[in-house]
Amino acid sequence: MADQEKIDLSALRVEITQLDEDLLRLLARRREISIEVAKSKIQHLRPVRDVAREQLLMENLVEKGRPLNLDEKFLNDIFRTIIEDSVDRQIQYIAENTNPEHHKDKVKVAFLGSQGTYSHIATNTYFKTKLGSTDAIEEVGCAGFDDIFQAIKTGTADYGMLPVENTSSGSINEVYDLLQKYAEEIHIVGEQSIAVKHSLLTTTSTTLDNIKTIYGHFQPIAQCSQFLSTLSEDVHIEALSSSSAAMKKVAELQDPTVAVIASEQGGKYYGLQTLVNTIANQKEDNHTRFIVISKEQLQVPQQSLAKTSLIMSVNQEPGALVKPLLAFSEYGIDLCKLESRPIHGKPNEEMFYIDALANTNDANFQQALGHIFNERITNYLVLLGCYEPEK
Repeated sequence: MADQEKIDLSALRVEITQLDEDLLRLLARRREISIEVAKSKIQHLRPVRDVAREQLLMENLVEKGRPLNLDEKFLNDIFRTIIEDSVDRQIQYIAENTNPEHHKDKVKVAFLGSQGTYSHIATNTYFKTKLGSTDAIEEVGCAGFDDIFQAIKTGTADYGMLPVENTSSGSINEVYDLLQKYAEEIHIVGEQSIAVKHSLLTTTSTTLDNIKTIYGHFQPIAQCSQFLSTLSEDVHIEALSSSSAAMKKVAELQDPTVAVIASEQGGKYYGLQTLVNTIANQKEDNHTRFIVISKEQLQVPQQSLAKTSLIMSVNQEPGALVKPLLAFSEYGIDLCKLESRPIHGKPNEEMFYIDALANTNDANFQQALGHIFNERITNYLVLLGCYEPEK
C-alpha cells in the first residue's frame, strides 16, 4: 500500500510540474501580446491604463472561476498581479520607444556622499527598477548638492539623485535654490520616495550611557531631535557633509564612545551595528522624496500619467500668486506641490516651485501656460521637466 501511495504521489507531482511549465509558457505568451497591445496604443494614442476594462475583466474571470471551484480572492490576487505586470511592461516599452537616449546599458549617477546614504539607497531603488540590476549603475559620489548639478552639467554623470523633501523635517531648501540656479540647464526626469528609518549605530558593543559623540548629516540630526534631546548635555552632536562621511568616520575610529545616526541598511557597508533602533521624531511613515535630474529632458508619452515641475516668479504684492494659480485651476490642472523661495538680489520678488499632475503636451496645460504668458502675470517661468510620477 505504501509503495502504491509513493507511486501516486510521484505521478501527481509530475502532473503539477507539467501544469506549472504550461503556466509559464502561457504567461510568457501573455507578456508578448501585452507588448503588441502597447504598439497599438502608441499608434492610436490610447492610454496604457483602462480601469473600466480591467474591472470588467476581473468580474468575468471571477464569474468563470466559480464553477471551477476557484474563489474570488484567489483569482483577484493572481490576476491583479498579472494585470499590473502587463501595465508596467507597456509603460516601459512606450517610454523606451519615446526616449531612447534615456535607455542605456550602463548609467553614471551622481548622489550625495557614497555607499550607505539614503541617496545611495534611492539611486539603487530607482535605477534597479529602470535597468533591472544595480550592476548597470556607475556610482559618482559627491560632497555637496551643487557638486551633483555640476556633475550633470559637465557630463561626469548622466543622472543626479537629489532629496527635495522629508515628511518629518520638510523641504530641503538648498536643493530648491539650486533648481532655481540651474533651471535652464537641468531637467527633472523622475522621482523616487524611500522609507527613512534612522538608528544609532556603533562599531563595537557598548551602551548608550557610554556615548560621548554622535556624528551625522544635518538632515538626519534634525529628524532625530527629540531622541537627541533626551541624552546628557555632555553628548556632543557633530554634523558632517553626508551620512556616509559620518559612518566612515565612526568605522575608522573604532571607539565605543562614538556613534552615528544612519540607516541599518547603510551601516552594513561599514560594519556597524545597531545600538538604538528607530530614533526619528516621526516613527512611522517617514519618507524622503528624491528627484532625478539629467541634461536631457524626458518626453512622457500621452498614454502615461505625467507630472510636470516648473518654477515661476511673481512680485511680492497682494494677489500676485493668485493669478497664475487661477489660470491652472481654470484649465483643470491639479497642483500637488507649491514651494516658495526667496530670490537672491530681488527682495520684491518671490520664486515658486510647482508640481502639476499634467503632461506638458496636454492641450489644457498648454492653454494654461499660454494664458499665463499672454497676460504676463509672472515675471519668469521655466519648465523643469515632465516625468512619470512614482506609483
